[in-house]
Amino acid sequence: MRFWPILVGVLLLFGTRPAGAQSLAAPPYVRQWSWFSRGGAEVFAVEKSRVYYTSRSGVGALELATGKLLWGSLLGKWVQAALLHQETLFALAPNENPCALYAVHASTGKSRLLVSFPHRATTLAHDANSLYVLDEHGKLWAVSPLTGKVLWSTALVAKSGRRSFSANLLCTKDSLYVGLSDVGEIGLDSKTGKVRWSRKAEYAHLYPALPYGDTVITRFAGLQRTDIRTGKIVWKKTLEAWNFALIDDVLILQTLSAFQGYQASTCVPLWHYPTTPREFSLEQGLSLGKSVLLHERTEENPVAALLTSTGKELWKEPTPFTGTPVYAESGRVITDDGFCIRGYTRGTPPSLPATEPEKKALAERLASHFEQIDNRERKLLERLKPYTFPPFLAHYLDWARRYDAKRDSAESQAYYSLIMDARPYLLSLCEKENTEAMVAGWKSLGAKSSWRRELESVLQEKGDPAGYVPILVASLKTQPQTRHDDSAALSAVAHSSHSEAVAFLIEALRDPKAPPDWRREAFRHLAGTGGVAGAAAVREARAKRVPRKPWYERLELSKLEPEELVATKKDTKGRTWLLFHSAILGNRNDLFLVEKRKAGTWGTPLFTGIATEDRDRPSASRRFSGIPTRSKFVKTEWIKRLPDDPTLRRDSDGDGLTDLVEQRLGLSPKNADTDGDGLRDGVDPCPNVAPRPLDDTEKILAACVEAYFFAFHWDTPSLFSLYGVTPFELYGSSGVALWHASGEMNPLFSVYEGGVNLINFYAPGEESKQKRERVAYSADRQSARVMISRYAGGLDGDTSEVFLKKIEGEWFVVDFQLRLVS
Repeated sequence: MRFWPILVGVLLLFGTRPAGAQSLAAPPYVRQWSWFSRGGAEVFAVEKSRVYYTSRSGVGALELATGKLLWGSLLGKWVQAALLHQETLFALAPNENPCALYAVHASTGKSRLLVSFPHRATTLAHDANSLYVLDEHGKLWAVSPLTGKVLWSTALVAKSGRRSFSANLLCTKDSLYVGLSDVGEIGLDSKTGKVRWSRKAEYAHLYPALPYGDTVITRFAGLQRTDIRTGKIVWKKTLEAWNFALIDDVLILQTLSAFQGYQASTCVPLWHYPTTPREFSLEQGLSLGKSVLLHERTEENPVAALLTSTGKELWKEPTPFTGTPVYAESGRVITDDGFCIRGYTRGTPPSLPATEPEKKALAERLASHFEQIDNRERKLLERLKPYTFPPFLAHYLDWARRYDAKRDSAESQAYYSLIMDARPYLLSLCEKENTEAMVAGWKSLGAKSSWRRELESVLQEKGDPAGYVPILVASLKTQPQTRHDDSAALSAVAHSSHSEAVAFLIEALRDPKAPPDWRREAFRHLAGTGGVAGAAAVREARAKRVPRKPWYERLELSKLEPEELVATKKDTKGRTWLLFHSAILGNRNDLFLVEKRKAGTWGTPLFTGIATEDRDRPSASRRFSGIPTRSKFVKTEWIKRLPDDPTLRRDSDGDGLTDLVEQRLGLSPKNADTDGDGLRDGVDPCPNVAPRPLDDTEKILAACVEAYFFAFHWDTPSLFSLYGVTPFELYGSSGVALWHASGEMNPLFSVYEGGVNLINFYAPGEESKQKRERVAYSADRQSARVMISRYAGGLDGDTSEVFLKKIEGEWFVVDFQLRLVS
């Protein structure tokens, strides 16, 4: 995990490191040394054969050639920002004030307090004479680097209590440039702090600003170069750019499909280097002499070196380094990944030894130093099975225990990062014969460990069911009910055909009081794992075509959230009424009314047909009889107008739904049975479509719907609209299911994103989706796959892949995999 924005470090290298005479030599490179810090480690300067880093536990210096720790300082302090100026490091770190600026001798690490600040500060810059600190309240301080004396201070933000955490801060010979979040650009006299010019801009902090002589190049409002002293715009261009960097006199832009070089003084184009989206990134680049090194932090870690002046590719390599390159000289590269700093020199990559004892020794050494070795060495672990697994598992368990013991400490992030890096290797190294060791490790972590889930997932994929299923079943039965969703044990059991797993799931499926997630997993898997008995249990649990409770009986007033309770008042007749919000009819903004009866009971809730606009999405009914619903109506008028309003109770066709409700759901207020299937609209689970014989595709979609909603108490409506599919009756959801007929607009669309579930289906694969294919059949049409998606607005959606099998002429879901959550 990185604690500073990566671009800050990149621009420091672009802007301040003297250019060398040579380009970086082509690979291969080998790791010479590593330095791992549990408090994190990020390089911010390399000078005089020393590598300087910051962390959550201080600052330090390493020897460039060997990685040897030369000194550590400000130990225990989370350093927020640091820079190197001549022979002194200056660092911002919290203290009791709550922030201070420290001076640290670059050779010895000896530190002294320069000055304290009343507010937290994370932005630091310097020129030849002064240090500049911007605090979180938008106050800029100039400080003497020798004495710590405050030379001047300037408030850049009016006193409003607002905190401004993000900023660009640049220095020139006699001027300062500040790009402040939600404020804009400001130019100041660096000697006095006097504001020379300012310009409003919403995103002046969002992208790093590039210093170029006495000017600054920014890209938050198009690409432009500004004179810092006067605020005059030298040039401005409308150019697409994901990222940009400045190397000498060349401005390099990254677009969707290329890197482009421009003359920085005039923005005249120089060269074009095509690339695929996200293949490389200027966020991970640094300069060396007349070349630029581009690096993308992906699993493959591709790196390319370009000639800055022409964009010519000097070399390109898939995986020469691990971590982000932060320093380079002719035959040496330094990288960091947020916790480990690695030094590379040109050399021959490691290879497998010839003898078995040598292989075993190498496996043990690599496993015990996993945090320090690089990805190339980690790949050797996979080639050294079975020697690797025992020591690797031991270290993995040690990291998990340390994380659990220090969950709230700075070190926990280091262990979390290690465990995340180790996950794919644990899976690839584990074999069926390692089941006993995995189960023993699982037990050793204890029931409260958050890392049991990882071991359970590996057991499901690689373990021997006979060795782990009985233990996981027993664990599920003893876990507190709230723990089920946090464990992969249930998934491992649900995917197993082991007799104890099948018996456990059949029992759960038949018990309506069993935990809903147990029953849901059983419904989605037993037909595939449980043989004849499993399929019979699923068939028995399927929804039946029977009347459902009307919406007002399904609405549980005792479970309303505090923010859903609008007001409780007495009317002129002495009756007590509750006004509340609910999404049960598809819109979180809807207002409902209910009378409080004697003995604390409630009457029948009434839908008002009114919605406020102060919740997730503005509603169409923002006024009632000319009165704004958000203000006056909700505060005072509702108790006068709603309790005896006859429209709230009018049910013209006597079907149990008021006309207002039928209008919302798109049903007929003059027909008690809109679809004519014999069930009144108020109790029909799918009231606008009558039952009919279904073909295979329709049966598959119906099975997917039922598997999706099984054992979910989701009382909001679900709306189906499938091009080319004739509507058919659906069951399974606890809320009403409705079809959006072609050529018509269901009223629920008017409250889109208000809570209604919009359901869609498509066959896996982008081509099938474009062709609007719904189901992907196997060659013999005895199995199928479907993607089912649900969207209810904002960050409330998901997509799952459903696997089905035809058993004795009937389609059953046999697996259900969540693929996407938004």
